[in-house]
Amino acid sequence: MKKFFNITFSLITVTLLLFSCAQAPTPKVSYYLLNAPEHNLAGDNEQTVVGGEHKVAGDHKIILDNVILPQYLKQSSIVMLMNENQLHYARYHLWGESLQQGITKLIKQALTITNKQQSLHLTIEIDHFYPTDQTNVILSGRYWLSMTEAEVKNNQYVFNFAFKQALKADGYGQAVKQMHVLIKQLAAQINQHVVAFNSN
Repeated sequence: MKKFFNITFSLITVTLLLFSCAQAPTPKVSYYLLNAPEHNLAGDNEQTVVGGEHKVAGDHKIILDNVILPQYLKQSSIVMLMNENQLHYARYHLWGESLQQGITKLIKQALTITNKQQSLHLTIEIDHFYPTDQTNVILSGRYWLSMTEAEVKNNQYVFNFAFKQALKADGYGQAVKQMHVLIKQLAAQINQHVVAFNSN
C-alpha cells in the first residue's frame, strides 16, 4: 500500500509540474524601428525627399538606387554575432519593418549635401550590421557614388566603410539605438564624398 501511495504521489507531482510548465507565459515579442519617429522630427524645411531622391531647391538630387543586404539580414529577427562567426536570431526581438526599408528611410533623411553638377546616383551594399556578444555594434560594407549607372557597373567611385561602437547598455533596444547612430555616421561619410564630387 505504501509503495502504491508513493507511485501515485510521484505521478501526481510529475503531472502538476508538467501542467505548470505548459501554463508558463510565452515571452512577450518586442518590435523595433531603426528609423524611429522621434529621430525624424528635426529637419530643414527647405529639403525635400521624393521617392529615392533627396533634393534642395536649386540643387541636383541624390538618387538612392538600392540598399543591398546579405541574405542573413533579410528576415524579421534582429541578428547578433556570437563567438566571432555564429549568428544568433532573436526569437522575440523583431524588426517592425524590413531592415532594408529602415536603412533606406534613414539614409534619405540623413543626406544633407546635394550635388551641384547633376543628379548623383547612390548604391549601398552592406556586409555586416549587428550587435555582438563582445558588446559592440558593427556596420561595414561599401557604396558607389556615380553620375551614371554605368559607373556603378564599372566599379567606379566605390568607397568602403567600417564603423564600430561599444554598446552603452544591455538590451536589444539599446543595440537598435546604436545601430541607428552607425547609419547616421555612414550618411555623414557619404555627405563628405558628395562634397568632394562638388569640388571637382
